Amino acid sequence: MFETFDYLTLQQYWWILVAILASTLIFMMFVLWWQTIFKKLWDTEEEKDLVLNAFWKHYKLTFSVFVTFGWAVFASFPIFYATSFGWAYFVWMSILFLMIV
Repeated sequence: MFETFDYLTLQQYWWILVAILASTLIFMMFVLWWQTIFKKLWDTEEEKDLVLNAFWKHYKLTFSVFVTFGWAVFASFPIFYATSFGWAYFVWMSILFLMIV
């Protein structure tokens, strides 16, 4: 299906996908933000547990969308990430070596 599309069409599909992931991530963060705002309104510990168990699915979904969005942006700019984080390898290895010593 995608092999018949030209490069510009594939780019547009990719950025639509990244935009959908970004808007979903922002929406889910607002859901979690409002949950923390309204947490002060619950009276008993049982109500808090009930609502927190209901929102736990949102935490997992938000984390999954965050990781997927991060990888999508990483895949969009591979040369930028390779050049900007290439030096970080030596920093992390030196930290690891100092922790071992």
